[in-house]
Amino acid sequence: MANDDYSEFDMDLTTHRYPNRWNEDNWEEEFEQHPLFMTKAPENNQLPPIVEALQQLKYGKEDNTNEELAENYKKDGNLNFKAKKYQIAIDCYTEAIKLKPKSNELKSILHSNRSASHFHLENFRSSLIDAMKAIEFNPKNNKAIEKACTKPPEEKKNEVGIHEKTKVEITLGDCLACSGCITSAETVLIQQQSDKQVYKVLKDKKYVIHDDKFQVVLIEHNQNLQM
Repeated sequence: MANDDYSEFDMDLTTHRYPNRWNEDNWEEEFEQHPLFMTKAPENNQLPPIVEALQQLKYGKEDNTNEELAENYKKDGNLNFKAKKYQIAIDCYTEAIKLKPKSNELKSILHSNRSASHFHLENFRSSLIDAMKAIEFNPKNNKAIEKACTKPPEEKKNEVGIHEKTKVEITLGDCLACSGCITSAETVLIQQQSDKQVYKVLKDKKYVIHDDKFQVVLIEHNQNLQM
C-alpha cells in the first residue's frame, strides 16, 4: 500500500470516530448514566433492566436460599457501615434478620452489627437491645458484649436509664441468664450486691476500672461476690 493510501486510511478513521465517545470532559457524566456505574437512582425511580436483572440474581428468592440472602444483605450492610451510611446499614441488617437464617452465629453477627449502627446514630436503647440479642445467639460474641457494656456519652445517659458512673450496674444479667451463662437466681444475687462490695472485689483482684465500661461480675449461689 502506498503512502498516499495510508494517509487516506488515517483520514477516514479520523472522520468516522464514534461521535458520542467518552472523553475527558464528559466521562463522569456518561458513567453516571451507565447502569453498572451509577451512584444514585434515576429520577423517575425506574431502574434499567440490567440493574433489575442483577438485583434479581442477588436478592431473588427463587435463586437464593434464606441463608444466602441473609449473607447478601449482611455484606451490603457492612459496605454501608464502612461508608458511614448507618441507617441504610440498619435497613440491610434488618432485612437479613427478617429472613430468619438458621445459623445462630450469623444471627448474632447481624444483631451485633445492627447494634453498632444504632450506636453511631445515638439510638442507644436500640443498640443495647440488639447487643443483648446478639449475645443470646452467641454468648462468645465479644464485640456484642463490649457494645452492650459501653456507656453512651454523659449527656445521653438518662435517655437509656443508665446510672452515674460512680455506680457499678449489671446490664447483661438477664441476657446472660437467657443464654445459659448464669441463672436467674444468680442475676438477682448480682443485683443485690452493694457498690462497696463490687469495688472491694475489683480492688482485691486488681482489676482496672474503666470509666467508659460496665464491670460484668459473676457470683455463685449462696456466696459473696466473686470475679
